[in-house]
Amino acid sequence: MDDIIDEVRRIRDEYAKQFNYDLMAIHQDLVQRQAAEQVAVVAFPSRPVIRSGRANELLNIPNSEVIPIASH
Repeated sequence: MDDIIDEVRRIRDEYAKQFNYDLMAIHQDLVQRQAAEQVAVVAFPSRPVIRSGRANELLNIPNSEVIPIASH
């Protein structure tokens, strides 16, 4: 397993090095590659974010806007 992880990290580093580790340049390259592939991209609709009471308090979200988690 470590060999696989090492290989993935090596390939990732070689790829990033091509762009001088510039995240915007890497993103642009990936977008261009995706457009060139002409493969259907599956996109799922976003789901509402469910936060705990403490997170809501920190973000100043009123309890009336909190979506409860369905119990099983």
